Amino acid sequence: RGVLEIGGGRGEIANVLKRMKIPVTSIEVCPDAKQWFDDTGKQFFGKRFKSAVPLVGSIEQVIDQVDLTQFDTVIMIDTIEHIEQELFDPMWQRIVDEFHGLFIVANWLEYHPIRVGRYAKVQEHCRLVDDELYDAWSAQAQRCVHRYRSHLVLEF
Repeated sequence: RGVLEIGGGRGEIANVLKRMKIPVTSIEVCPDAKQWFDDTGKQFFGKRFKSAVPLVGSIEQVIDQVDLTQFDTVIMIDTIEHIEQELFDPMWQRIVDEFHGLFIVANWLEYHPIRVGRYAKVQEHCRLVDDELYDAWSAQAQRCVHRYRSHLVLEF
């Protein structure tokens, strides 16, 4: 199976995974994401990886395009604090109900907890990410594989 990356940014992770021949689907809200992924692939590897092209749109716009049974890993690196809770909740519920694999969240260790507007403008860090959130998510998982400050790995 493959990796679903939520919040692909400039495409670093997707391009590395593609270079390793690991199937990856990346969701990125920025309309320039395809160009970013292209530029990142060229910068780091001298070529664009065709399959590393992201799904461009917000989580609520692309949620129906994602078949969670196709993935064994969902990864969010420096992302969750950028997605409003009410917009992410439907995807989270799908993860709880349909996904079988590892769900990985990572931020800078010093960025825990992340409060609305902390370290960035309110428009950028728009949701609270704290131990209470991680407790709630962990309770819904089959097991918590790893948890340290802003890092969380859950098995579903």
